[in-house]
Amino acid sequence: MGLSPAVPPATHGSGAERTTSGERCFRPLRWGPDLPVADLLARLRAALVGRYTIEREIGRGGMATVYLGRDLKHHRAVAIKVLRPELAEALGPERFVREIEIAAGLTHPHILPLHDSGEADGSLYYGMPYVEG
Repeated sequence: MGLSPAVPPATHGSGAERTTSGERCFRPLRWGPDLPVADLLARLRAALVGRYTIEREIGRGGMATVYLGRDLKHHRAVAIKVLRPELAEALGPERFVREIEIAAGLTHPHILPLHDSGEADGSLYYGMPYVEG
């Protein structure tokens, strides 16, 4: 399974590998489900160092966790949505990659734009503007 152009290879981590045919594929992060949330957050912070600072978790759903962050390049607050590692390992990243592709293609004044997407230490993420409330 290859990653789409909407999910560029990250320079922060080593989550992508090549198949025998040379196609890029996603290698799920090998974090155990028993790993404390603080350790997951620490690994995410380390993987995104230089690009984003991660302040805190602001939401969690069935598929992903959303963090409040700061885009260091553009000096703006961002919401960073990260695929939960246990789901990436159990189900694969296809559904999340599709969500990224759809979000990247949307343009509407009432829909937040996608700023960035990629892989960080083997975990897929995407970033969008942070809107308080």
